[in-house]
Amino acid sequence: MAVWSNFLRSTSQKLGRLPTLLLKKPSTNNQIRCMSHDEVMMVENSRWQWSKCKDMVHFYVMLGVIPLSILTFCINVFVGPATLEPIPEGYTPKPWEYYKHPITRFLVRYVYTPHQQDYEKYLNVVYLEQELRKTRQLQKRIQELIRQRNDYKYFYYAPSTAKYVHRARYDIEQDDAYRTYSK
Repeated sequence: MAVWSNFLRSTSQKLGRLPTLLLKKPSTNNQIRCMSHDEVMMVENSRWQWSKCKDMVHFYVMLGVIPLSILTFCINVFVGPATLEPIPEGYTPKPWEYYKHPITRFLVRYVYTPHQQDYEKYLNVVYLEQELRKTRQLQKRIQELIRQRNDYKYFYYAPSTAKYVHRARYDIEQDDAYRTYSK
């Protein structure tokens, strides 16, 4: 490629400026800027964004890959996998102690939820679904009874306790006392 550009440059210098413009045909997307003498600069799109993106990807991959690979290497060399040994009397193993590799044990201990907790969460979901099913069945039964008895809906319930009864009686007495006093 460089040989041909040097060949064209030397040929164009011999033939003059007019053949240079005829020999080098610009593409439709690029502009031609003529500098001093016969040199031609093709204007191209910037590759700065691509280079910056590539540099950032390499930086962050290496920021994570290098320390994690060193950590994994050290754990595999110095700690190694767990060995199977008999359980002493009266000792209950923790859930993470059943795994062989130290990294898996660390993840099970500090990152993942235990199987028992997952199971209890599942049981809670099942319980809530059963309660919703019972509520829907009760609402359906109420609707059937309303339809059978030609009754009307009366879902609202205003609780009345002794506190409110006493307060109402007190208000009535005060109102009566006010009426008798004003006469």
